[in-house]
Amino acid sequence: MTAVNMSVVVCASVITASLALVVEDLIPHQADDGRVVPLRWVVFAGALLGLLLALWVRTVVNRRRGTLFHIHLLDEAMPDLRRTSVALAGARRMSMRAVTRWIDLGAHAHDDVIDLAEHCREVATTVEDAVNEDRDDTGSVLAPNMLWPTALAVGGYLPRADQLRLLELPPNDTADEIEFDLNPQDTDAVVRHDEPDLEQCTGRVGVWLAFTPAAAHFSRERFAELGVTTVHTLSYKGRIPPPKSTSLTGQDMTTISREIAQYLERIKAQAGERELVVIAMIPKAVALALGWHLAQSRFRFFRGTHLMHYDRPRDRFFSMRVRPSQPTHPPRPLARPAAHRESPLRNLTPYQLDMVTQHGTVTLPPTEQAPRITETTGEAEAVTVGGTAVPVLHAAQGEVADLPDPEPGVLLVVSRFVAALFPDRDDLLVPVDEVRDGTGRITGCRSLARLVTTTTAPCSAASGHGQEQPDTDNDPART
Repeated sequence: MTAVNMSVVVCASVITASLALVVEDLIPHQADDGRVVPLRWVVFAGALLGLLLALWVRTVVNRRRGTLFHIHLLDEAMPDLRRTSVALAGARRMSMRAVTRWIDLGAHAHDDVIDLAEHCREVATTVEDAVNEDRDDTGSVLAPNMLWPTALAVGGYLPRADQLRLLELPPNDTADEIEFDLNPQDTDAVVRHDEPDLEQCTGRVGVWLAFTPAAAHFSRERFAELGVTTVHTLSYKGRIPPPKSTSLTGQDMTTISREIAQYLERIKAQAGERELVVIAMIPKAVALALGWHLAQSRFRFFRGTHLMHYDRPRDRFFSMRVRPSQPTHPPRPLARPAAHRESPLRNLTPYQLDMVTQHGTVTLPPTEQAPRITETTGEAEAVTVGGTAVPVLHAAQGEVADLPDPEPGVLLVVSRFVAALFPDRDDLLVPVDEVRDGTGRITGCRSLARLVTTTTAPCSAASGHGQEQPDTDNDPART
């Protein structure tokens, strides 16, 4: 770049000198012999073309090499694997600016959620100001060295600049650096979306971005630890990268960052109110570009979305909060549903029992020998009604006949009178919520109930609604 600047200065000096000679030829004077020196015009034209060429080369170099912005945001205990790569990349650029932050992730962890929202906002604002204040005739190259959730958040603050380019730095200069821009060309799609075979209606929705060799060490089954029942997988042409592979090019990174943003927008819309859990194995520069593309769309991606950070020493995933709109709770495993009791159900009533449920109707045939309550009666008196004597008997309740003894795992449907005599037996059920036909005749029920005894007063009585309260001021016990 120094040689180009020197060429501009030399060409400008030659042009100035040549132009003076040309002007001298054009201005008449007394000793003018009328001769024009063509060589002076040739030198002037050549110097002018050289100046234009030097200016064009300088403009191209400024835009291509430009200013390198190194964005560093890592945990204090993490090694800086890209120190050498950053130094080499900075030497190949016109100038370099660095935004470096070392933080303690453990100090920001609360209830398995690492809250870095304020740190991401501060870093993003600093980077945004630095890019906007850079020279207009130079390009800006951003090289992130960050955890992927933080890169996603910072990318949303990047300005919309045609001269903005991203740089993927290899660890310890083990491979060539990859530079790409944010405006993909019209190319064939390279992201493969593997949708779940069966869409669940409950639980969280998981998204696995498998684009780096680290994906080979991950299993989709680990989403269950995070309460995920539906998993979407996004990968490069449907392939999980093998270990120690570098198959992505600059054009690939440009394309996949835009396509991943489009898929995330679609999956987020389909999820509705269900929370989204994203586990990503993507290059750091792609995460930065992905955040920029998500910011250009008109939907709230971060609300209800968990961005998971993998803690290798503890082999655990932690939700990383990089925007204030993200959940403050971690995605915990779903509680296992109570096991349905697949017990034999016997109908001990003399009538056919039709149980109407939302999943269908279950019919239990009547029993030939239903439980009976025996009783003894004796004449006590007579009541005269309209001149006719009606006998009134004394009835004494006896034993319950034909009621089987309790059996493990067996439920019995009986009449309410029988169930009321055995409040301690939890195997006795009675039909409730009856189903009636047009004439009012009971044809079935919608559920079964287990009768319980209680000494607690009803809620209305306890709260005093609908009944007269005692006059405690005149209660002798209070005197």
